[in-house]
Amino acid sequence: MKNTLLVLAATLAGCCFVQERPASIEVREVARGGYCNTPGEASRARLLSGAKAVAHWQALRGASLGADALAPDATFVIVEHGMRSTGGYGLLVSPAATLRGEVVVLRATFSGPPPGAMTTQALSSPCVLVQLPGGRYTGVEVQDAAGTLRATGNFTEAPGQAVPEAVR
Repeated sequence: MKNTLLVLAATLAGCCFVQERPASIEVREVARGGYCNTPGEASRARLLSGAKAVAHWQALRGASLGADALAPDATFVIVEHGMRSTGGYGLLVSPAATLRGEVVVLRATFSGPPPGAMTTQALSSPCVLVQLPGGRYTGVEVQDAAGTLRATGNFTEAPGQAVPEAVR
């Protein structure tokens, strides 16, 4: 009897810990930049809610992504490689992503110049802006090709935060 109750309790407890399978989603690259003025060498990711938030991010960074005709109410993610002391660095974000609850998991390839390659002696900080499909998002994770977590982020500003006059 005691063993039967233990098995029953374990079975009932196990029902509450079933993890939801991540859903596959497709993201779309909408802009990229070679110098995004990333502070520091670490990779970064941020959710941006709408075209005004993208413009605000660009104005704060002094970056120009060439993103002129963005959907005003779409959700975007800016993925940054990090500041580098030379040229030759790149960043590609895969269109195949997953959604784990309300967290978007992006896959990206972070590249650098091969050893001994000639490079420009200028600072670089590549970044890519991707648009997410419609939905509710609270966070973003970026993994490299090996599955290593390179960056996490959420929204950079609260909804309704004032946008500088220069970007209105």
